[in-house]
Amino acid sequence: MTTPKNQLRVTSALSMIVVGILLMVMIYSGERDVGSWLTLVVVVVFFQFFKFKDKLEDSGFKPRKIFHKKFLLHLIVALVVFSTLGISFGLYLGESVQKFKISFDFWELIFYFAVVILQQYLLSCFYINRLEVVWGNGGKWNVILATGFIFAFFHNPNWFLMVVTFVGGIACAWHFLKYRNIYFLIVSHLIIGIFLNYFTPDVITHGMRVGPAYFK
Repeated sequence: MTTPKNQLRVTSALSMIVVGILLMVMIYSGERDVGSWLTLVVVVVFFQFFKFKDKLEDSGFKPRKIFHKKFLLHLIVALVVFSTLGISFGLYLGESVQKFKISFDFWELIFYFAVVILQQYLLSCFYINRLEVVWGNGGKWNVILATGFIFAFFHNPNWFLMVVTFVGGIACAWHFLKYRNIYFLIVSHLIIGIFLNYFTPDVITHGMRVGPAYFK
């Protein structure tokens, strides 16, 4: 006989699949319309707060501390690691590091900021909480590794971003499980993404594009 706990695990797994399919459809259709994004957010919010009744504390919206001095060290380490990764790939392929781009598209930056918020919300608030249910107590490192694989998968076929997001997903999951602070992860994601975009050769980042847009 199926127990309530097993039913919750199955429902959690199915909800992750549904959200994943919706996200992949949006990525591969190349759609950027507000309606598609809002539909995805509504589905996730329904699952998270109405179906599973997650608490704001568990989702990282009410952390014990908004900022901790350790967070700055974590951010510096992440910047060094990911910048070194991008520069190393560039040197390996014989490409020089880009100069900082003073000009940028304002609306592209706004769109990127919105995508970062959505990505961290999906990854940390939704997927990590669901993965915790699936693996239960004692599955911390399973959750952390699975988060890395999921984050990387959503950035295919951009091999560079898949490497970065696998490592970044693991780091985000570890940090979220320890501190439950979504705000720091959003800011860190935004800063690291801008660094990678501006200081890593385009031949490697492909303009940070994923899905079919990667081949443009």
